Amino acid sequence: MPKSLAQLLGKAGSKLKAKTINGIAGVGLYYQLNTAEIRIGSIINQAEKAIVKIEVPMIKGTVLETIEDCVYLNADNVVSKATIEVVEDGGKVGLSVSGAGYLVDLSLIKNLTAKIPGGANNTNLGKTLFEDAYKIKPTSGTPKTLLDDILAKGDNAIDGVASGSKTEALVDDIFQSQGYTKVDGKYFGDAGSNGFDNVFIKGTIDNPSEIIIIECKQMKQAGNVVLNSPASTGLPAQMSDDWIKYIAREKLKNLGVDKTKLANTILSNQSSFIQKYVVAVDKTAGEVNFLKLGNY
Repeated sequence: MPKSLAQLLGKAGSKLKAKTINGIAGVGLYYQLNTAEIRIGSIINQAEKAIVKIEVPMIKGTVLETIEDCVYLNADNVVSKATIEVVEDGGKVGLSVSGAGYLVDLSLIKNLTAKIPGGANNTNLGKTLFEDAYKIKPTSGTPKTLLDDILAKGDNAIDGVASGSKTEALVDDIFQSQGYTKVDGKYFGDAGSNGFDNVFIKGTIDNPSEIIIIECKQMKQAGNVVLNSPASTGLPAQMSDDWIKYIAREKLKNLGVDKTKLANTILSNQSSFIQKYVVAVDKTAGEVNFLKLGNY
């Protein structure tokens, strides 16, 4: 009886090795989630794939072998990771899947065309801008749980939990799962918690190779998102370069420890170095939209 994935799949099993598929690193094993199709092979490039297809039953049973960080392609061609188990049940050997996660292709987000908000104060992100947004519908894991909760109950302030906290937690899970470090960019003001909803870095906070600042919003019924305007806050337009520098200089710099370090890093770098995004939940479509902002 086969006791390992290599034995179960025969000679094709010898092709298992580290791969990077659509920017996601993992073992070179991926399968079609709904049809239980196992694919072993190499990705030559984005246009041409060399793949050996082998049908293996997906069953539950006694685990014989576990392989972490396998890469799978689901029915919607979304690349993710999972743990593949070789299992035995009543003399039948097959595969099982556990720990399947939902990973966002951050390279596609970073390569989006940057948009500039419209309106007199650069605070309106119109519906047409979101036509070019990166859209996801999480199918598993924490992102799915959070999105389902937002769709059912909204993301407003309740029972001491700040407005937008669920969307911020969803974004945290996506970026931290792909190696980014979260930095607290908030301060407590007259209206409660203010500042940057999400800040992520690569490298050290004193000398990062990347800084990402994200504002989380709920999309309006008209399909647009409205950022805070100078008329209502007395500050520069939310998510503008001046606003980001203002928050760093006037609100975070004197708070100490990592917030001071973050402020100094923001102020010492050109605005073009800082990546800015608005993440908006479209409750009508059940999607999360990632919109890249330009410098303005």
